[in-house]
Amino acid sequence: MSIPFATSCNNAPQSKKAKDLLADTAQYTIELEQVAKEHVIKMSSYFNAMEFVPLETREDILLGRINKCMKANDCLFVLDKTVAKSLLVFDKEGTFLFRVGKLGQGPGEYSSISDFSIDERNGIIYLMDNQTGSIHKYALDTAEYLNTVRMNKEEVRSFHLATLGDTLYTDAFYLPSVAESQKNMLRMLHPNTGEEAAWLPYKDYNLGWDKIHFVSDVFYNQLDGHIKFVQPFMNTVMEISTEGVRPYFCLKSRNWLSKEELDKTKGSPAERYNSLRRIDRICNINSFVEFGDYIFFKFEEGGISNYLFYNKNDASFRYSDFLANDLLYNESDFRGTELNVCFADSLGIYGYIHPFAMERFMMEKAEGRFKKEIGQMKEISSVNSESNPLIFYLKRRN
Repeated sequence: MSIPFATSCNNAPQSKKAKDLLADTAQYTIELEQVAKEHVIKMSSYFNAMEFVPLETREDILLGRINKCMKANDCLFVLDKTVAKSLLVFDKEGTFLFRVGKLGQGPGEYSSISDFSIDERNGIIYLMDNQTGSIHKYALDTAEYLNTVRMNKEEVRSFHLATLGDTLYTDAFYLPSVAESQKNMLRMLHPNTGEEAAWLPYKDYNLGWDKIHFVSDVFYNQLDGHIKFVQPFMNTVMEISTEGVRPYFCLKSRNWLSKEELDKTKGSPAERYNSLRRIDRICNINSFVEFGDYIFFKFEEGGISNYLFYNKNDASFRYSDFLANDLLYNESDFRGTELNVCFADSLGIYGYIHPFAMERFMMEKAEGRFKKEIGQMKEISSVNSESNPLIFYLKRRN
């Protein structure tokens, strides 16, 4: 596979292979200051209905957190790394079907799941065990264990995973002994041949930040079969396709965090990252999804989440730090339980109510804060504060 090098739109790489690329090579580029931040964006501007799927609740499948959720093969795949410590599979109505693998040290068993990915075309589930440096393969229909791919764990560790055809992609974090010029953010692993390659040097992207720290995800699967990749300090979302890796969406802002400001932070990686919440700078593009003609993502500014909608047809965009859920709540009562975005299809966006937020969500229902038609849904009526979380679906406007 030929992977061309590509530039970030703010920081030109020093790599000779990229020196001739223009700074503005992203397919979509916006300058944030060209549009005034809105006080509020209503969900009804982009979606016309909200549907719910209650996940079956049983003592042996209780979820403490949803770390990742995907839909494939007409089923919902839900990863909980904290309580269930498993990848659980539910049908489209929320009925539990099966668990993929189990804790242990035998064939197909894992020590700690950090991520999963699905190759729907070839019918394979890939499950990453970051503790052992392994990627286990299971049949999509039955969860039957197939085999294991071993990653190089001597100098590099990976926590996130994506699949594109017969190729696996992971993030990469290196031992301090590895030369800075050899530290790349994106690693490719062929599941059959074991062939490895790496791209996107930390020193040229992500403001040089190569520390292990918690982020919810760095890979986002999209409708066109391509993968989007972004780390917290990249202002450019990269696209991975069979043609290679290239800049896809660039967020320009005079207020984007600088390398000098990042280098001034002190303490552990977590302490350094959290200290950025105290300065009024932009970073951390996340929750990147595409539905219909729109791109949606979140970014942080001084620790506050902002929501941005981009129209690919006319290059217009809107953003705000308040996304009002007027599909769920009564007109005068928009502030409520936060919705977590997972993935999208051509007709809308999937997400979930956090397990920790279920008690608040049910209290809001009891207080009559929901629209009448929502409160009377059987999917809502069948759950309580002790139930597994709700999956929701926002149906886009035509």
